[in-house]
Amino acid sequence: MQEKTAGDERLTAAEAFAAVLYGAVAADGTVTHAEALALAHTLSRTSMFVGLAEPQMHAALARARSFTRARGLEAMLAYAAHAVPQDLRETAYARCVGLVMADDIVNPPELAYLRKAQTALGVSDGTALKIVEVVKILNKG
Repeated sequence: MQEKTAGDERLTAAEAFAAVLYGAVAADGTVTHAEALALAHTLSRTSMFVGLAEPQMHAALARARSFTRARGLEAMLAYAAHAVPQDLRETAYARCVGLVMADDIVNPPELAYLRKAQTALGVSDGTALKIVEVVKILNKG
């Protein structure tokens, strides 16, 4: 897998993708058990994680968590977003929106993270709006 460096840190494309999504569930300062399960489930349905053994997925999430703790959420997002492959950046944003909106409550830190993720991933306003609209439709009922 592709690797990017930042000082002595390296994230593979899969770790970077996981890190961006981890930021969405960690944006409000806590990651609940339900959020952790939703994140793991979301990643398991993503092409780069399909067929990945559970220990490998946990390792990718541990790297994301460690990187976030060491550098902070904003620094992690800025770094990880650049390591997400270009063709998966809209997907990463859509997965973030899905995770944040899963409980139908978007608090100010989560909204701020989504805005920063949109910018960091280079998602246009029009595409971001479409993604939010689709996620709202998916969450109805």
